[in-house]
Amino acid sequence: MKVYGAVILLFALTALTHPSNAERFLPSGDSSISLDAADSVEWDQKKRTFLAAGKAVVSRGDLILKANKISANYRDGKDKKIEIYQIIAEGNIEIKNKEDRATSNFAKIDTDTGSIILSGKNTSYWNKNIKLIANEEIEYHTNDQRAFARGGIEISTASEVIKAEEVVYDLEQQFAEVFGNIRITRGNNVLLGAMASFDFKSGISRISGSNTKNPSSSGRVRGVISPQGKP
Repeated sequence: MKVYGAVILLFALTALTHPSNAERFLPSGDSSISLDAADSVEWDQKKRTFLAAGKAVVSRGDLILKANKISANYRDGKDKKIEIYQIIAEGNIEIKNKEDRATSNFAKIDTDTGSIILSGKNTSYWNKNIKLIANEEIEYHTNDQRAFARGGIEISTASEVIKAEEVVYDLEQQFAEVFGNIRITRGNNVLLGAMASFDFKSGISRISGSNTKNPSSSGRVRGVISPQGKP
């Protein structure tokens, strides 16, 4: 299960506000941000905000953020250049680059705290290898390299489908934990449990009937293994 794929696009979003990170995603020399909207674009110099309303689009290189409304807070950075430190998008959000897509109803990018949050029913991320749906939120913290997905989660790859309530992924350690009403389906094989862990460094995966976040949820791991199913 490539849980790490679900945070690639979220990390790319920091390119909108962090030029050093932008170099990974933009053509050489391209550091400008474009902003347009169907209804209006407002610049409030006293409040230090930008607001684009009506099919708003913010783009930088291959990275594009679309929403009904996009607002940004800024301050003076080095050499008095504008430094955007927070972006909020609302309604029919679509984020994409060359290979990745994400959708949600609300998005907040805060460079001071290093956090990126996508929330709302059917918040999703996908590329050619994986699709992640979360009915509450997908959250990523750049400071400690941790990602979270919560609420009615479904992760689909070419070989399996994983359903759960929460996913926590440590990018630095390459270790993921999945919690709550877990159902892992691969072909005709099904495993049920309360908690699962995936160590991508060692290649070891484990599923258990108990949940460390909910000690009262002790139980057994159950499964159906089909003779015709792939292991």
